[in-house]
Amino acid sequence: FVLLAVYYGTFAWEMSQKADIPLKTPSDLVPKSLGGQPWYQSIPANLGELTWSFGKQSVLKQLLTEGEGFVMTFLNVLSFSEQGVYNIITNLGSLAARLIFQSIEETFYTFFAGLLEREQKQISTNEGHQALKLAIKTLQTLFSFVLVIGLTIASFAQAYSYLALDIYGGSVVATEPGPTLLRTYAVYIVFLAVNGITECFMFAAMSADEVSNHNWLLMAFSGLFLVAAWIGTSLFGSLGFILANIVNMSVRIIRSYLFIGNYCTSHQPQERGHPLLRSTLSLQFFIMLLLSLVISKISEAQFCCDGIANRAYHIVVGAILLCATMLVLYTKVCTCCKRIYLQRHFNIVIITCCCCC
Repeated sequence: FVLLAVYYGTFAWEMSQKADIPLKTPSDLVPKSLGGQPWYQSIPANLGELTWSFGKQSVLKQLLTEGEGFVMTFLNVLSFSEQGVYNIITNLGSLAARLIFQSIEETFYTFFAGLLEREQKQISTNEGHQALKLAIKTLQTLFSFVLVIGLTIASFAQAYSYLALDIYGGSVVATEPGPTLLRTYAVYIVFLAVNGITECFMFAAMSADEVSNHNWLLMAFSGLFLVAAWIGTSLFGSLGFILANIVNMSVRIIRSYLFIGNYCTSHQPQERGHPLLRSTLSLQFFIMLLLSLVISKISEAQFCCDGIANRAYHIVVGAILLCATMLVLYTKVCTCCKRIYLQRHFNIVIITCCCCC
């Protein structure tokens, strides 16, 4: 509560320093009547409907996020010790999502929402066409960027999950199924990253009606996840939760992929092909990841994890492979860097991005 109060107090103070924003005190953030009308009647109908749609969507997405907890609690599919190991693995595995992908999604959702017009079926102005081109180019760049990060994590996690868990928690979490859970969760991170970016664009482009319709799909996805989690845990134990999450993310990615394709086709009929398919990575990068996976697994079998010296050898091998992968990424994937400047509604948005081939 104290942290929340400090956050909103700081926000209100910062806004009060800007002359073009009508926020002078923290009380200005609280809904109030305008012109003698109740505050809820002064809200524009379209904004109120859109806010309500996103509110329902947030509840459904929270159910999807916490669905595994409901299954664990009410269906009693895992023992307490298995739940403890699973929670440790998911907390470790989700560090990348919380530290990297979440901030990217939040930042670029605002960016896309400022570029794309929700309710327009056709773009008639040159400014609108240029904004859409910029949004699509940024989406392609972000897609390549998160894919690189996700695939790199998934590749190196296969040989270093046991070592990481052994250092973090000792034999309690380093014994099976701990390493297998972490390896699988690293693969899940790839799906999580791609889904975050594609949904980021999709939600910024959706109209109020499309958001409401998508809520029904989220309900279906929630049901699919719960069924997949129940079946998966019955067959594979705690690993079934991660597999169910992969299934859930896969169907959500398909939904976002189809929406983006339809949106771009309707607004840019002259462009051929899906924009995400035009965002490709070089073959050398995939070959280097495969080599890193094979060599690091050999290193794990040879050195890991008896004695400090053998652990050090295994870590050095991984560091060399990671540096080699980054070198290939730099020389073969990222060919140039640009700064994109966009002036819109008297605000300047500056984004530094890499153009990937």
